[in-house]
Amino acid sequence: MTRARGSESGFFLVAAVALFVLGGILIAAIAELAAGEADSSALRVESANALAAAQSGLEMAFLAHTPLPTTSFGGGTFTVTQSGRRFTSTGAWGRAVRVVAADAAFPYVDRSRQPASSNVIFRLVNLTSGAITLNAVTSTWITPTAYYEEVRALIVGGTDYGKVWDYTLAANTRKATGETATFNVGPGVVVPEGAIVELTLFNFKNVKIGSGSTVSMDNTSLGVIVRSSIEAFALTTVRTP
Repeated sequence: MTRARGSESGFFLVAAVALFVLGGILIAAIAELAAGEADSSALRVESANALAAAQSGLEMAFLAHTPLPTTSFGGGTFTVTQSGRRFTSTGAWGRAVRVVAADAAFPYVDRSRQPASSNVIFRLVNLTSGAITLNAVTSTWITPTAYYEEVRALIVGGTDYGKVWDYTLAANTRKATGETATFNVGPGVVVPEGAIVELTLFNFKNVKIGSGSTVSMDNTSLGVIVRSSIEAFALTTVRTP
């Protein structure tokens, strides 16, 4: 009986040691996984910051109409090069590097937007190498839910085209985010090289069809793409006033 109890004690001792070793292995594995996940999460943050740096560099180059040397941005940097109309911005942050590129054609004129409640009024500059006839605009925004009734255009210091798209000529259907307003009044908006065009997205309402109520857009940034009959120009961001 004594021998049996000794064997049993030995078995439990071996089992305890095995469990201890196994527990140590599991703890080490969990720690390694946690460290790997933390590292992956940190890299994702660095990648997002690098993208933000690249995008900011691109916008600054558009506004300055010139490439930019390596410039500090928060905890990272951006560098912008130019080849023809194409600007390429490289953002770096920690271990991450992100690259964005776009043609500088009709960028937003910084601080040109003013508070206008249910209207969005902003200016774009023609940085192409010649006059461009615009015949459509596409605007995108996230919130609020709103639809505009008209597009108006004028060349600063030049022709006032007035209304160039009218929802009453489009089955009384207003334009929503992401929809293209192809000009249905007049032959198109001619923007000379280097000229500034002022566009107005007029009278936003809360319904696509029907009377509805006006909606203020003053706290909303928009992405805008203008188009000619042969090409769509690069997306530009129209910031809040």
